[in-house]
Amino acid sequence: MNLRAKSVSVLGAAAVAATTLVALPAGTAHAAYPKCNSSKAIDTSHGTVRQPYYTGTGSRNCVMGVGADNGAVRRLQYVLVHCYNRDIGIDGVYGANTRNAVRYVQQFEGLASQDIDGVYGPLTRKAMKWRTSTGICFRPAV
Repeated sequence: MNLRAKSVSVLGAAAVAATTLVALPAGTAHAAYPKCNSSKAIDTSHGTVRQPYYTGTGSRNCVMGVGADNGAVRRLQYVLVHCYNRDIGIDGVYGANTRNAVRYVQQFEGLASQDIDGVYGPLTRKAMKWRTSTGICFRPAV
């Protein structure tokens, strides 16, 4: 392999790695969970909700933080706008505005102070209200 081919190969691998990075606070329990990369329909008694999940395992126990950029972020932002009246864009990019909106929800829904970090994870998912296919926001028991 010539030098140019090696450089392209290394740069390609770095680009792939960069697209999967999410900035999470050091030393948190979030590191134990995979990064959310899609959304999944969950049937409830009030209609269907779509929640972020990780396609590798099909688990909704996943995390997102600043730097995430995908459909799972878009789904989270949709709920932050429509259930919590947060004035943020729905662009699929987890930036400072999304982080601050998640912090608001974590505090509003009564998470412990050490869990108010602006990172979406299993505790936040369970505490949040989700918008259903029927247009209401409620907290599913699933």
